[in-house]
Amino acid sequence: MFSKSIKPGVGFLQIASTPALIQDSTTAPAAKAYNAMKKAVTKRHSIRLAALAVRIRTTKAGHFDAVIGEIDKMIGILNKEGADDLAKKTQCLDEYQEIAKTVKDLDWKIKNNLAYIAKMEKLIELRTQEKAETVQKIKETQQYMKDITAERKEENEAYLQAKQDDEDAHALLEKAKAAFLEFYEKQGIKMGPTEGLRLIQEPEFTRSEDDAPDATLSGKGNNKGAAKTVISLFEYIMEDITDELANSKKAEAKSQEEYEAEMATAKKLEEDLTERKVTLTGNIADRNEDKEEETKRMNANNADRDDELKYWCECVHRSSEQTSHICS
Repeated sequence: MFSKSIKPGVGFLQIASTPALIQDSTTAPAAKAYNAMKKAVTKRHSIRLAALAVRIRTTKAGHFDAVIGEIDKMIGILNKEGADDLAKKTQCLDEYQEIAKTVKDLDWKIKNNLAYIAKMEKLIELRTQEKAETVQKIKETQQYMKDITAERKEENEAYLQAKQDDEDAHALLEKAKAAFLEFYEKQGIKMGPTEGLRLIQEPEFTRSEDDAPDATLSGKGNNKGAAKTVISLFEYIMEDITDELANSKKAEAKSQEEYEAEMATAKKLEEDLTERKVTLTGNIADRNEDKEEETKRMNANNADRDDELKYWCECVHRSSEQTSHICS
């Protein structure tokens, strides 16, 4: 039959070698081993298991002992790795306890950092407000000094003007008195003493003592008495001007004294406020520096905390799921 069905020049060609040719591939030991290994490769994605599966698949019948040896060797390696993984897991769990303790301590430090920073910010806000109020009081005090200085200047100018007017009036009366005396002297009228001379008044019972003196001159025939009356009027007015000048001078001196006292008080207040402003400025600078330093410490604590968590996350996948929540 071969001679009839096979053309000349064509021979047998083996295209595969498999235990399935001898027995059912689903029941052959090699096939079972291959299928089991294939499932493991699919599940674990292990290169070593894949290489072992290929070795099983390509091993010829009767040479499976070598494959079994490879499997035993692989089991030994996996057992060792499992022990190593268990040790690593135990190490990670121990480290987790230490890391958790360190993180908790850092969390406490960060909490204190935030509280201290908040305290510094409140102090800075308070001192800044106090400084603004102090600056405002300084401006008000300076304006007060300007106002009382301007008022004192106006009062002094008014005093000087009134003083000048009174002195001019007194000088004019002096000249008038001298002119009258000169005239009476030329007329041969002897004046005699005029000091203490009273002006002619009506009888005391007909006028009140509060009424002004009657400046009515006596009759034309009594020129000597009229001259004395005129001179007495000059002296009376000049005496009144002299008194007014003296009283104005005293009032001016008192006003100047009060002004100087107010200015001294205001300047002392300005100095105290300025010193307080400097102190507050220094306090604000110190609190800002404290806040900056505390912020640096907080950033360092945060960095340490991140480093601890980063290190833990590098090995947490080797531990049980109950510790993996820390990485989230």
